[in-house]
Amino acid sequence: MAARPKKPRSVVSDPRWREMVIRYRYDWRLAAVQLFGKTPTWQQDLILAAVQECGSKTSVTSGHGTGKSDMTSIMILYFMLFHPDARVIIVANKIQQVMTGIFKYLKVNWQECIRRFPWLQRYFVLTETTFYAVGGKGVWTVMPKGFRLGNEEALAGEHAEYLFYIVDEASGVSDKAFGIITGALTQRDNHILLLSQPTRPGGYFYDTHHSLARHPDNPHGLYTAITLNAEESPLVVPAFIKMKLAEYGGRDSVEYQIKVLGQFPKSVTGYLLGRHGVRSIWKKAGAGWPCVTWGTGGISLSLTCAKSPGRAVIPAGW
Repeated sequence: MAARPKKPRSVVSDPRWREMVIRYRYDWRLAAVQLFGKTPTWQQDLILAAVQECGSKTSVTSGHGTGKSDMTSIMILYFMLFHPDARVIIVANKIQQVMTGIFKYLKVNWQECIRRFPWLQRYFVLTETTFYAVGGKGVWTVMPKGFRLGNEEALAGEHAEYLFYIVDEASGVSDKAFGIITGALTQRDNHILLLSQPTRPGGYFYDTHHSLARHPDNPHGLYTAITLNAEESPLVVPAFIKMKLAEYGGRDSVEYQIKVLGQFPKSVTGYLLGRHGVRSIWKKAGAGWPCVTWGTGGISLSLTCAKSPGRAVIPAGW
């Protein structure tokens, strides 16, 4: 009678893994240094401190070059290494965007990790498109998922005791998609991290930095909202900032606000009229009715305010 093939040994049965979990599971900064040889910048520290909390909800706006993709790849490895049967779901408009961004750093950081702790390679597998535990493929795994407008239901079906959603370029993800994603966060140690340049002054991602953000005036807010300004990043040289000031037309330009300062634009001349602009017009005019035409994707959005008698009414949430 042929011998049965041996079931792959799980990392949870290795005493070295248990020691690693005790040491690093709640100290991600120390893990960055000792597992991956990376000392986080003060901006990256803000993200690590927020995301490592049990059941965390974190939303990050960022300018160029703050190192968010590198640190995100390390957080994926933390979550996978320290949580049995963990699921990490990376949502992006384009899967290739994930492969060339986060997965590039995932490969580099995993190689450094197994150089320092070679025994881990026995228990985890990294391919071109996923990372999973030996014997846990499809369960204890990293799974990229593409987002398409009108096909949000494809994001459904994700539930796990240890679940980590990462939404890349979150500003472009629809409210319907976020309804499905957040509907999966049903257990105590489920996490969500939103990352994006703040490209539009509206939608769920915008709300996570405003009405849904936790701060002294809103202590029961859901999200820790973080802004990474490229001007303040230790990873960005002054020459880069000078170049972008020239290219984008100064600090008050919309592109500079979004792509360097990591700020939702207050004015959007040449693009669209934001909430700040609408409020300003209402206050200056004293009254008026807005006429709005909406567009999606590459279609322009325009808004015209015409003064008329009566009182101004600003809709709730503006």
